Amino acid sequence: MKNNTLIRLPANPFWKVFKTFGADELVALSLNTVATALFAAYLATQSGASFLLFVGVSAAMALSLVGPIMEKVGFFPMHFYEVWENYKTTPMEERKKFGFYFSEATKGGMKTLIRDLLIHCPLYVALMYYSLLFFTATPAWILCVFNFGLATVVTTSLEVSLKEILHRIEIHRLLKKGFESERYYEARFCFSDEKLAKRVFQSLAQKYVFDIPCGKDDIVCNKEVKVRAYHDRYFTEKNGWNGRTMQLRSRERDEEKGRKMRTWQFIYTFVNEGWKGDADQYRYFVARKEKIYYMAPDNILLHSPKEIADKKVRRMVLSRIKNETPVDVKFERLIAERLEGLLISFDRILEHNLFIIEIKARPDRKRLLREAMKFAMLKGGSQTTHGKFSLINNTLPIF
Repeated sequence: MKNNTLIRLPANPFWKVFKTFGADELVALSLNTVATALFAAYLATQSGASFLLFVGVSAAMALSLVGPIMEKVGFFPMHFYEVWENYKTTPMEERKKFGFYFSEATKGGMKTLIRDLLIHCPLYVALMYYSLLFFTATPAWILCVFNFGLATVVTTSLEVSLKEILHRIEIHRLLKKGFESERYYEARFCFSDEKLAKRVFQSLAQKYVFDIPCGKDDIVCNKEVKVRAYHDRYFTEKNGWNGRTMQLRSRERDEEKGRKMRTWQFIYTFVNEGWKGDADQYRYFVARKEKIYYMAPDNILLHSPKEIADKKVRRMVLSRIKNETPVDVKFERLIAERLEGLLISFDRILEHNLFIIEIKARPDRKRLLREAMKFAMLKGGSQTTHGKFSLINNTLPIF
């Protein structure tokens, strides 16, 4: 993987919604403003006054309604333009029937229309109506632009808040089904050179966890380093609420005395750049992770979800599985853990010649995480925001 693809950040949730919804509303605003200005001029005439008497509404109410009525057609042009450009630039052998692209454009416009009808339109009408009553000397088109923009910002904020509530509801449902939760921050460094990765891991372990007394090149010589074999099976990776990615995987981990620990895990990850306001020569890309997991008894094989004994858990897992053919990732992990809430691991995925160092920290240990990240970069580590599944299968999430 090239270095310029090692880092990928999600868009700000507010601006992502505002960009799509706002673009459609910008076209609608143009229609709304023109319609409001023309209708205001018409109502100033004798014919307009007669019209108000005929329909039995006030001028303020009529001006509040005319814009929302005329703007609706403006929600579709941007989507049709985008699919038309996509249609023209797609090679003939890959191009689908035009009806498919027409359907996609219609769906995009309908999403904006639904947002508008449910929130934006009622809010705009109310704001416009009372603005016309209280600011009688202000031209109607100016009030139209201001109230339209305000309603768009409020609608976007409400949608982002609703998505966050839906995410918390999803977590709550999983916890009610018997899952447990763990929250932490994580930084990840990717290597194709095993020797370099081992040196960086050894340096991190020496500085932040313990001293290595044996003096050998192999970090495993220290009895405090735990060595575990892992077998992950990924079933789903998709974009979640507000810039998060969601992964569903099963994990089998070797323990001491031949025991195995088996879990089903929902991993919710949000990546951003931390400490941007500080003067520093390095940039820090940190993942905020929520791991919601179900731990099964030792005698249950978890790589088949149908074998999960708990019916509620089984139904919850099966409802989230999208891939017919899951992806297996096997690796060996070296673990150096500090009691203060810092864990450093070195994953060796020999089958793919991939080596990953992960630094995990509890939420109250972010300062220590930053310090360890800087030390790793000084030693030659390259940051990445992608997990093993994405790095191996080149299925990078698109935000």
